[in-house]
Amino acid sequence: MAGKRKRGSYTTTELATDVREVVARLYDALLAENVPRVTVDAAFAKAGYALPRSTLKRYRAKRARGEVLFSPAKRSGATPSLSDEQLEVLAGRVLHENDVNKDVARSDVVRFISELFGASVTARTAGNYMSRLGFAHRLTQAKPKGYHM
Repeated sequence: MAGKRKRGSYTTTELATDVREVVARLYDALLAENVPRVTVDAAFAKAGYALPRSTLKRYRAKRARGEVLFSPAKRSGATPSLSDEQLEVLAGRVLHENDVNKDVARSDVVRFISELFGASVTARTAGNYMSRLGFAHRLTQAKPKGYHM
């Protein structure tokens, strides 16, 4: 497919946020002074800051609306369902179940979270929590030595 971007990092994310902020302000100021867009793009490319036109348009639109260009928070807009303390309690509950030789499935973790904290999470979220806590849903098994018939 022509025009499809190859996998890899985005060029914009390789720049520090303060550099991106300066580029956005300069881009906006130069266009406000009626410098042709092609000239501005070429100057940024020569300086080593060749950003996609769509990125620069997005920066201009955000600045025009008075929005913050770059948020220091690196999370999605969703708030976490469980706090760090609640995750520790959940880990303790799973370890207790393991100590009494009970298998713990994702559905069990969903039920624990609902019972202990009154929060509703999906099985996938429960699995993500368990992975983050260092639990694996697959057991490693030692293979017997030698060949058997």
